[in-house]
Amino acid sequence: MYVKTDERGRITRCDGGYTAPEDLPGWTQIDEGVGDRYNLCQSHYFPSGLYTEDGVPRHKLTDGRAVERTAEEIEADRAAIPPARPSRTSQMEAAVMAFAAAAVDIEDTVALQIPDLFPTWADVLKEGKELPEGRIIQDGGQLYRVVQAVTPLESQPPHGEGMLAVYRPIDQEHAGTAEDPIPWVLGMDCIAGKHYSYKDKVYRVAAGGSMTPCVWPPDTPSMWQWEEIA
Repeated sequence: MYVKTDERGRITRCDGGYTAPEDLPGWTQIDEGVGDRYNLCQSHYFPSGLYTEDGVPRHKLTDGRAVERTAEEIEADRAAIPPARPSRTSQMEAAVMAFAAAAVDIEDTVALQIPDLFPTWADVLKEGKELPEGRIIQDGGQLYRVVQAVTPLESQPPHGEGMLAVYRPIDQEHAGTAEDPIPWVLGMDCIAGKHYSYKDKVYRVAAGGSMTPCVWPPDTPSMWQWEEIA
């Protein structure tokens, strides 16, 4: 039975019996015998196999004999394995997310089609860098656009009180008609003539009553700007 080693003496191949190598230079004979252990040495001679599950050689050639390598030797090899190169798909996904995270000119209609590509409030808070005007982020599943440059502070989330001058919610795409009203979100721009849904009711913004931004829920008492439709 023959083995071949690499430059470090680690056994990388074995052959014998039915598959004994014809060209012997580079091979070392370590044993001989009969039966499957020798004729089918690739699967029978080394009970644990030539390699670990992650491709590290289990044996080495010492004084003409095959011996098991120590756990420390195997771990050292494992630690030296370079990280796998990201797949093309992973690279493209990372590139798109990097673009979405840095862009300031993505239109609302486009942003609403790719909400998961934008950084979350937790992401930008952790990074701690200034957000330029136009940047889009997520907060609680809602997209917000930065309307004036700001450095994120934990005490001032996009949904927080008094933050509408900095973060403006991006409206979900709805026609704004009575049949397809826009779900009302605190701080959104509410335009005269458009319809909005709130607590299972539909409201219309009265003529001349545009609110940009709107901080008054449609059911606020004595708000002439809101007209209940249904």
